[in-house]
Amino acid sequence: GKTVQAIVAALAAGCKKILVITTASLKSTWKREISYFENLNDIVIVNGSKWDGTAGKFTVINYDIVQNYYEIPYENEYKIEKIYGKDGKVEELKVPVMIKDKKTGKMVNKQVKSNKKVDIKKALLNSPLFTSNFDCVIIDEAQKLSNNTSNRYKVIYDFLRKSSIKYVFLVTGTPLTNTPMNLYYILRLIDADVTK
Repeated sequence: GKTVQAIVAALAAGCKKILVITTASLKSTWKREISYFENLNDIVIVNGSKWDGTAGKFTVINYDIVQNYYEIPYENEYKIEKIYGKDGKVEELKVPVMIKDKKTGKMVNKQVKSNKKVDIKKALLNSPLFTSNFDCVIIDEAQKLSNNTSNRYKVIYDFLRKSSIKYVFLVTGTPLTNTPMNLYYILRLIDADVTK
């Protein structure tokens, strides 16, 4: 019932481009349910890493590949180190912060989210999810976004903040997975008043 309710709500709101984010195992279910209301030609199912950004009235994508189509702008993090010369003068140097890569074990530059307009603009232009100009997003199994430190949460949260999406529907049968804080992060996606 939740799937049909979300579809009908999006259609009743007059949405023209609707993005559905769900689990990989439920993409075919969404396609079948949408086909009761829309022509199959109006449904795009995104698989793998080859989507060109062409969206139908409904575009269905799974959590595991969302980050392939949305880029968060990052830049190197720096710290200021003071160097004291023999003459007593202090010189400040901007030095990159280095961390150990978890996969390779090598030292790499620490990356932080960039607030520079040029970096943000470049990242958004490289993001088919952003350039598709969706006016509605349906997030199925929203409890999967209860961990705000996960990559999928960061990508979807940034996407929702930077896009001018009119409607965001969270669909879940399990809104509270472990602690009340999990529900807080889910509600933060829709900028619910209780999260302010």
